[in-house]
Amino acid sequence: MNKESIKKELSDKHNSFIDYINSLSDNDFIYKSNTTKWSAGQQLQHIYLSVRPINIALLIPKFILNFLFGKPHQNRTYEELVVTYQKSLFNGGKAGSQFIPKKASIGKRKILIDDLTGLIKS
Repeated sequence: MNKESIKKELSDKHNSFIDYINSLSDNDFIYKSNTTKWSAGQQLQHIYLSVRPINIALLIPKFILNFLFGKPHQNRTYEELVVTYQKSLFNGGKAGSQFIPKKASIGKRKILIDDLTGLIKS
């Protein structure tokens, strides 16, 4: 999968997510049940924190990424990447500390949406 395909797929998925977040009431945005890990607001913050380094990586020339991280073992589709990610979560994978959101607040909703939208467009 090339950079442009990844960018397009991520952009489409994140725009759908933002539409969903915008459709939530303030109460639904901050609601967290005993059975859910994060509220919708925290999910938004997690996505924002996760997209920032991806944007940086997409700007770095391929040869530098290969030097820093090695060549990819295989070319995977977006769907294959999602399956790998979901398997990792199922097997107990957890977000690194830099990607764990703080408590969501209604006041930060628009800021996070605007910031994520800006990252997606860049």
